[in-house]
Amino acid sequence: MIRSILLKEWIKTRWVVIGIFIALTAYTCYEVMNIFHAFRYNGTMSLWEMIIQKDYTLVGGFKYVPVAIGIVLSLFQMIPELLHKRLKLTLHLPIARHKMIGYMIGYGLGILTLSFILSIGTTMIILSQHFAIEILKAWTLAILPWIGAGYLSYLAMAWIAIEPTWKGRTIVLAIWFLLNHLFLYPSASQAMVDMMPLHIVLLGLIGASIFYATIRFKEGKQA
Repeated sequence: MIRSILLKEWIKTRWVVIGIFIALTAYTCYEVMNIFHAFRYNGTMSLWEMIIQKDYTLVGGFKYVPVAIGIVLSLFQMIPELLHKRLKLTLHLPIARHKMIGYMIGYGLGILTLSFILSIGTTMIILSQHFAIEILKAWTLAILPWIGAGYLSYLAMAWIAIEPTWKGRTIVLAIWFLLNHLFLYPSASQAMVDMMPLHIVLLGLIGASIFYATIRFKEGKQA
């Protein structure tokens, strides 16, 4: 049953997943070229001074990419379930409701994780030829909240899609907007590390809320 669920999700989302990986590959190449161009244009010494003294990151262009990927993947995964009324049928299959939704959400989170690892890992491996490990570590820490915002956006859009009432969807959208601002708020690398436990707790709460919305959806709540 688990294999069938994951296969169904892959068949449904395979083209958007392939598109995401192609877009991320193109973006990674573009970002690396921009970094090398910044060195040539600004000069090595001045750029190093900004990096070391001002905690400046050259990977800032990646900030909104995880958010966009999370939204796109979630909508392409969930909207077909609702348009073709497959979700209600899915929830009546001989498998626990929370397991069914858990596998669907787990599939999406797995795709996001793989895409982020490949993109960031490739970028850091290339940059490791030119930057000290301490700088790459600081940049990785700077990226982590943006990755969290990608997971947040994926989970929030799934919650909105499953939530059966427009009032509830509006509330979830407002929650997503506020939390997304928190995840993307600019701060020093160490401050981002200190905020990570809070980010993880918030992601857990959003994920748990999807299961509550699933109960409401199955019961046909209208208010």
